[in-house]
Amino acid sequence: NPDIYLDETVMRMCQTHRRIFAQLARQLLAEGKTDKARAVLEKAEQVIPATTVPHNYQSGSLEMAQSWLSLDNKEKATELAAAVAQKASEDCEWYTGLSDARLQASADECYYYLIQLSNALKVLDQSAPEKSATYELALRNYFAEFQARANY
Repeated sequence: NPDIYLDETVMRMCQTHRRIFAQLARQLLAEGKTDKARAVLEKAEQVIPATTVPHNYQSGSLEMAQSWLSLDNKEKATELAAAVAQKASEDCEWYTGLSDARLQASADECYYYLIQLSNALKVLDQSAPEKSATYELALRNYFAEFQARANY
């Protein structure tokens, strides 16, 4: 139910469960069990939908996207990777909007989101190169500003 509030603890638990689904799917793919991997990914979507637990880096969404790519489902891979890229981009935008002193104090966190955006782009490059171009430009701009202002 998208209208139910999940506090931080419950949200993290849901993200952990999604990561476990993602890890299971990757293992099944490594074992050549593609039908079972597909079923696991579909079950994850059913029981932990994005409307309740948004896709992000911490919840294993990129691992799921990579699994969808392995299953030749570029549409699902793009959907998940774009969600991660969008969230990371929003976070980078917020951090680069801080004053120089605050950005420098938050440099590790900002760098973490830059890495998330970079990792999402790796998936988007394979699933939807036309979509990755927008995020690629954003990453370059965020990183240039980060380097110039964060003394990192």
